[in-house]
Amino acid sequence: VMKHLSIIYVFFFCCFNSYSQDTITMKNDKMINATIIERSNCKIKYKSVLNANVDSTLSLRLSKIKVIHYGSESINRLSSQNLRITNPFGVSVGADFFLFRLLFNGSIDYLITSNISAEINYRSMLTDSYPAFSLFSIGGKYWFANKYSKSGFSPFIGLFFTQWRSKNDEDDILLYNEPVWSNILLPEVPIGICYISKSGFQTSFQMSLPFLCAEIRLGWRFKTGKKGY
Repeated sequence: VMKHLSIIYVFFFCCFNSYSQDTITMKNDKMINATIIERSNCKIKYKSVLNANVDSTLSLRLSKIKVIHYGSESINRLSSQNLRITNPFGVSVGADFFLFRLLFNGSIDYLITSNISAEINYRSMLTDSYPAFSLFSIGGKYWFANKYSKSGFSPFIGLFFTQWRSKNDEDDILLYNEPVWSNILLPEVPIGICYISKSGFQTSFQMSLPFLCAEIRLGWRFKTGKKGY
């Protein structure tokens, strides 16, 4: 009887262990059968099923992992949960507060990787008052959020080359009998924070140096079929 009970116990133990087993698929397609103990934004800690009797915990960086299949049949595709990867194309509009004047802006950006984006934007007073300003910028930003973070928040810093067009004031108009535009090409460094919701809605706030320009944007990010891993 004890022998039969032992066999039954071993059978159920094996079934339970098989059911709760996790599978880690590496980017080189190597598969590891394991029990995952802990996960951070940088790595996971696990115990190998093949060495279950060894009381040791191993670790792997998430950058080396393609996908994790949990024993509960849930799948974690890691970076595909990051909206800066699955929704890389963004369109935004907003307002700038510059030299006590209100400018309206529009921008288009694309996240080449989860941490580097390219962007063009245009800002204008949309008015005939003098003096008037118009700025066209092209450049890129670096996003500080971890590639595998599920959070929609990310601080960023950028470097842009901005063409600053300014229309002369009323005294110059009387002198020249017509508005005169001047063009200046200046570097610009935006520093700010952005939030992206799961639906793709995006909002951001930034300060731009050396203009000391405060900027608020609202927009949307779109999927492009880009994989997250």
